[in-house]
Amino acid sequence: MTTRLRLRALPNRNSAAYFVYLIDWLMGAIIPRFSQKEALSVKEITTVDEARDLIAGTRQAPTLLFKHSTTCPISARAAMRVQDFIETAPENAPPIHLIKVIESRAVSNAVAADLGVTHQSPQMILVSGGKAVWDASHGNITPAAIEEAIRAHLVSR
Repeated sequence: MTTRLRLRALPNRNSAAYFVYLIDWLMGAIIPRFSQKEALSVKEITTVDEARDLIAGTRQAPTLLFKHSTTCPISARAAMRVQDFIETAPENAPPIHLIKVIESRAVSNAVAADLGVTHQSPQMILVSGGKAVWDASHGNITPAAIEEAIRAHLVSR
């Protein structure tokens, strides 16, 4: 069964609440709110079977996989950029699935092996037709890069 995460609102980035929010998030207490858009929700993948079913399902519809470390400040910054992408995402944006690399190490490793991509964290992977058609990591995960990947790899479908 697919459960969509309802994620809490992100405080203003210049507030003290935001600092507390980041500390809570880095400690794994919360998952950031990625979007108010119902069509573009974030679902956490926690089992290898879920990941493999998801990859197989990309033969019908593409997806974005966001591999995230809950203890890494670089990954936290990448997650904020993913949130920025979602806030302005194009209509054809595929759903985003979250893999927490520490909590779900086996899932992260299986995805890297099955898609033939080198494991990195943070990492965004665009999967279409059962294959990784684009990936980016660390500072290369930006709203513009994700949007360009969607345009380059999915518009011509």
